[in-house]
Amino acid sequence: IQRKLVKNFIPKDRKSLEAHISFSRGVSESTSEAITQNIDRGGFQFDGMYRKELGYQYAYAFGLRYARETVNTPVASLTNQRFLGIVEGRYYFEPMEDFHRARVGLSLGFGFGQSRTETTGQASFGNAILMPSTKVSLSFPIDKFNEMEFYGAFESLRLEESFASGADQTTNLINSKLGFMWRKHI
Repeated sequence: IQRKLVKNFIPKDRKSLEAHISFSRGVSESTSEAITQNIDRGGFQFDGMYRKELGYQYAYAFGLRYARETVNTPVASLTNQRFLGIVEGRYYFEPMEDFHRARVGLSLGFGFGQSRTETTGQASFGNAILMPSTKVSLSFPIDKFNEMEFYGAFESLRLEESFASGADQTTNLINSKLGFMWRKHI
């Protein structure tokens, strides 16, 4: 009986699949070979991730992200699309018993992938580097196999793109984002 009781109270390391949707907004941006302007940048992101717990308070996750942003400048409107591989380390605080057993989490993430920026008659392609992404989240258990999570994040991105003419352009940007995630334990 004692062995069975202990076995029931020791948390098992769970594996999960996650689906994220978030909306981003540019906080600051600088582009090589360009004069600083008032730029309005915003868009959406979809993430699909696999998560593995390392004990009750730690986890890591990795997956793929598709991001699409519209960049409005005084002279043109551009569309930027990114496809990235992402890795995150996560820490979760103890559940809040008085608040639906919700848990606050902190994450630090990195990523690498491809970027494409287009405007009328012109396109540039290259690498996108996400380094780092910092996230604060609030996770609510739904049942034994499902959780939902709301989060806010700041991300630093570097886009190193080249035009067909051979000209290179580097864009450094900081985005803020708000998102929702559904986690299914498997």
